Amino acid sequence: MKNSNFLCLKAKMQVEIICTFDNKPQQIYNATMKVVPVDLKESEWIKSLVELAFANDMHEANDLCKLSIAIGYKNKKISDIPMIKSFFERNGKYYFQPDQRDEVEEEIIKGTTIAKDTKKLQQTKEEFEREQLKNISLQEATRKSEAQLF
Repeated sequence: MKNSNFLCLKAKMQVEIICTFDNKPQQIYNATMKVVPVDLKESEWIKSLVELAFANDMHEANDLCKLSIAIGYKNKKISDIPMIKSFFERNGKYYFQPDQRDEVEEEIIKGTTIAKDTKKLQQTKEEFEREQLKNISLQEATRKSEAQLF
């Protein structure tokens, strides 16, 4: 965490982050937190995880669509931390398509390049459907030209 002015619980927590993008394969990051902030907002925590995962090149997160995050810990007190409760309420899922974002995702990306190039979910579905139709047309054209050969 960049800012150490937060009240923290000294407890180890494992974090696994699966990043899904518009235009590249998924990436997985693992981290171990040695202290867990008690008074940090959920959006600030998730933003710090993204910044940690993409520390070498934040522009890699420009087309981030979704984060799926899993956490593991032994100290039961972690469950009582407000940001952890909020995290569990959304099942560790954060959606960054412009037509899927809520206040938390908007706070995460505010002032960053995170998800700045991410397409709307509807746009992605339409592109997928067009691609499927194009593939079907190519398959039909291939069958017709193969049939003409025989």
